[in-house]
Amino acid sequence: MRIFYDRLSGALWVALVSLLVLLAIYVSLGRLLTANLAAYREPILQELNVRAPFTVEAESMSGTWRSFSPYIVMRDLRLSFPEQDLPPLAFSEGRIRIDVLNSLRTGTLQVRRVELTALKLRGELDASGAFQLTGFGSGQGTGAQWLEEFLLNIESLKLTDNRLSLGLPDGARREFALDLLLERESSRRKLQAKLESTAGATITWLAEGVGNPFTPDEFDGRAYARVVTSDLGAMQALLPPDIPLRMDGAGEVQLWLDINDGEPVLAAHLDARDLDLTGTSGDW
Repeated sequence: MRIFYDRLSGALWVALVSLLVLLAIYVSLGRLLTANLAAYREPILQELNVRAPFTVEAESMSGTWRSFSPYIVMRDLRLSFPEQDLPPLAFSEGRIRIDVLNSLRTGTLQVRRVELTALKLRGELDASGAFQLTGFGSGQGTGAQWLEEFLLNIESLKLTDNRLSLGLPDGARREFALDLLLERESSRRKLQAKLESTAGATITWLAEGVGNPFTPDEFDGRAYARVVTSDLGAMQALLPPDIPLRMDGAGEVQLWLDINDGEPVLAAHLDARDLDLTGTSGDW
């Protein structure tokens, strides 16, 4: 029996040493490749462009190594939409984490994490309250389908120091600062987002759940939203135009949403200060 244990411990020791050697080789080769990543800028961009409904351009590209995973760092990025007469989306830096095992298995570039900095987005809000992100379409268009699939499969999406220019139903535009973090572990998802308007409003949104959030019947989760504004009149432009009153003052709105088996339950709390309500018809 002792001979058996001696042989087993020897085999385990050899396996451990072999694993450490392979890990050292993997890290060394990875660091070597990421250090020379700039030479592969065109093939990498070509691979990204094959997968997306837009064209990715980058002035420079480099690589870094973090927690046994390679990151591609692209600076001065532009996203162009060839089939649409739109200006390119621009941002200062983007980082993508490569899924090494799946990339080797499929023979194509597989991305696990995306970090975008100083992204400039444009969106439109119509009179019915529907929101459309410029360049990605709405409904079942190619851009919308790609964006939905991307959000469902990405493990982590982080937006930092971004700007959203939102077109309102009355033709005006409102500027927002946007920070967002979306994380996924298996089918469980978490979202943190913060919007700050130049009109003095701050919107905070926290959400978590299990399943597909784009299909309510396949999703169970909860969300919390908090809106704080010093000018309710400025916020009214974000509401449907058929509301028969005009609001002025400051206030805070909190919303709680629970979805279980596709059934939503909404609770709200409103705290207003110096509130002044006036009917749009002028009769009250």
